[in-house]
Amino acid sequence: MATYKLFLGIATILAGSPAPLWAQASATVATPPPDSQQTTGAASAEALATLLHQALQNTNFKPLLVYLADKQVYDGLLQASTTPVREAIMLYTPDQIQLDFQRGFNDVIRTGAVLEVNWAQTNVQAVTTAAASDSAAIVPVQLHLSTPGSPGFVVQFSAALLNGYYYYLPPLFIPSKDLD
Repeated sequence: MATYKLFLGIATILAGSPAPLWAQASATVATPPPDSQQTTGAASAEALATLLHQALQNTNFKPLLVYLADKQVYDGLLQASTTPVREAIMLYTPDQIQLDFQRGFNDVIRTGAVLEVNWAQTNVQAVTTAAASDSAAIVPVQLHLSTPGSPGFVVQFSAALLNGYYYYLPPLFIPSKDLD
């Protein structure tokens, strides 16, 4: 195969045009960098809410990926949590956590469009959470937002607490009372 690529490369150079991509040596073909994203927990549920607000302002989900519960966090929650938390987390697989949270993010953006929200101009009014009673828990979080000239609204999500760090869990949504 290498001599075939060499022959095609020389023939193409002599013809005065660059070699086709499939004829070039594989070392010259760019490969994407390995996935370097590793799950990082936030210090508080309020920090997750702030990160979510920034992502909504930029309509960019990608910065949230490193704060989503991954397989390691998922397994830790299953091992260290109480029965109600285990039952709630078992509704998902680690992959479904990311997919459902991303779907929720997209739905929140679309619902915001229905409410005529200009995400770039939203301001955080408050963040409310329930107190975590265990070292491994699921905490509901409400992000209270407002925009100039319109009533405030709430974006709600769940946060997993494990070993002092918080991670995003689905569901992520705007409660229906804010849609009326």
